[in-house]
Amino acid sequence: MGKTPDTPSERRLFYRLNSSVAVLRTFLDNQNDLRRDGVIAQNVSVGGILFINKDSLPVGCVSELELYLPDGQK
Repeated sequence: MGKTPDTPSERRLFYRLNSSVAVLRTFLDNQNDLRRDGVIAQNVSVGGILFINKDSLPVGCVSELELYLPDGQK
């Protein structure tokens, strides 16, 4: 096998979007009420996403996400 790269960017398996992304989340809260809110996402890649928001979602919560990409695509 090949040598493991030394820098974090060389170790990434997937390309990361180098921009913040607006996200519309739809989910059920702890009382099973349907809620929608807007959050900011960073470090978006095929391998994961980081949400920046003040409220956490319930553990095991199923969410629908709409990402609004910098080029205007959804």
